[in-house]
Formats: sequence, C-alpha cells, structure tokens
Amino acid sequence: MAAGGLYDYGKLVDFPIQRRLFSLLDGRHQGLGAGASHEFLDMAEYKPGDDISDIDWKTTARHSQAIVKRFESTATLNVELVVDRGSNMAAIAPSGESKAEIAGEITTALAWMTSVRGDHLGLVTGNSQGVVTLPARSGVSHSELAVKAVVRADPQGGTAVVPQLLRRAETLVRRRSLVFLVTDLAQIAPPIRGPLRRLATRHSVAVLIVDDFDPTKTAMQEIRDIELGELPDFVGEDAALAKEWEQVISRQRHYAEEALRSLGLRFAFVDSRQAVLDALVQVLGGGRRGTLTA
Repeated sequence: MAAGGLYDYGKLVDFPIQRRLFSLLDGRHQGLGAGASHEFLDMAEYKPGDDISDIDWKTTARHSQAIVKRFESTATLNVELVVDRGSNMAAIAPSGESKAEIAGEITTALAWMTSVRGDHLGLVTGNSQGVVTLPARSGVSHSELAVKAVVRADPQGGTAVVPQLLRRAETLVRRRSLVFLVTDLAQIAPPIRGPLRRLATRHSVAVLIVDDFDPTKTAMQEIRDIELGELPDFVGEDAALAKEWEQVISRQRHYAEEALRSLGLRFAFVDSRQAVLDALVQVLGGGRRGTLTA
C-alpha cells in the first residue's frame, strides 16, 4: 500500500480500470442485495433513540423488558476476505515477488474499492500460529486496518490453515456477502472443498490463486525452498527435473480447476502484483465460471 494509504493507491489505478471495477461491484450489489432494503440482524434490549416500531412485543413480554429487532441495511455490499498467511505464502511467485506480497496487493485493491464505495469489508487471515478476524465495517480507517493486518502478518510464522480460515468465515459472516479466498495452488485440496461448498450456498465466492515460481527455469544461483532451504545449482539446469516439475504443477492446476469448477466458483491465477486488478475484473465479471489467468 502506498505511503499515503488507500487514497493514494486509488490515484495509481487507471480510470478505465476504476470504472470497470466499480461497475462490476455495482452489478454484484444488485445480485446480492435484491429484495428488502433491510435484513434482520438480531434482537437487543431497547435503548433510548431506538425506533419504537422495532419493538418485538412477544419477546418483550417474555423478558419483562423492551426488546427490539435490529436490522442491517442491504444498501451496501458486504465483502469478506479470507487470506492465507501460511509459510507457503512466503515463497516466490513467477514475478519474483513473494506470494505474500501479491496477497497483500489483492487485499489493498479490495480495501480501496470497498472504502471508496462505502461498502463493508471483513477479514479472516492467519496461519497455525493464530487467526485474526475483523468484522465487516465501512470506512477508510477500517479498510486500512484490514490491509495492515494482512501485510504485517509474518507468513513464515506458521503453516497454512485454509480450511480453518474458511470455517471461521462460515461462522462469522451472517449477511449474504461476496467472499474472496486468497491462497496458493497447493491449498486447493480436498480439505477445503467442504467449507467452500457450504460458503457458496450462502454467499458469492471467488478464489484468487497466487501462482508458484518455477525453480527449473531460472539462472538464479541461490534458490531456497520454504521448507527445504537452499536448493543445489543444478536444479535450474536439469531437463528431467524441469519436466517432472511441469507435470506436478499441471496435475495440481488441473485438480484445482476441476474442483472449483464443480463448485460453480469463479477463480483466477495471479502471477504478479501488476496482474491483480485484471484478475479482479475477471472474477467479478460475467461469463463462464472457470479458469481465468491474469
């Protein structure tokens, strides 16, 4: 995020892209917010200033005190980010940036979009060392807080717990929302299918998959694996290893595409920070649900 915060970030986005993104968000709002202009949230004790017409008289009689129904306006879009901050995200993407940096850019872009429109932004992020949640709220300060929670999290502090993050979002996100899962290819595995399926029954879900760097197609002298440490120099020159790597990634990618397509989810592969806005245009846009490469 730029030093000046989300306001300065917006000045870096070309106007045609801004117009396209906001138009797509408007379309999502109409799809998610159709129907009543207010949605039931919960019951609470009456306080001075509450609308008397919201008093639930049956509940009031049972509790011997005034109880009101509270409603949440559906005039704004609810956006929930589920961001993987496991050690896997400390690895390098094809652009040479860390996958964590690209996840941070995705978070910044969505935080900027929601704050400009006055929409609500919520966050679930973390790893095996801990999970951070922020309730969905509007406002630039809140959106910047969400960005900081993601950017400052140490991706090497613990392993990925994407199923746990999704289950937490499933519990916390009550209002129908637009949910973005940000993770890498290796995490699109059987354990997340159940939580994703349940989320998709109540919300509109999009998945942004940060691509992996290919260590067999580089002349870099010091290539380090997140778990194994520094790799030997010949890794970047061995044709057999390159072929095996390509086959492994191809299988993982095929599984991810089929799994997400079977759930009816839109998804995109993102290989750099520069590609983030194009990926958001694609997953927010119309067309067939399926693989979209930014």
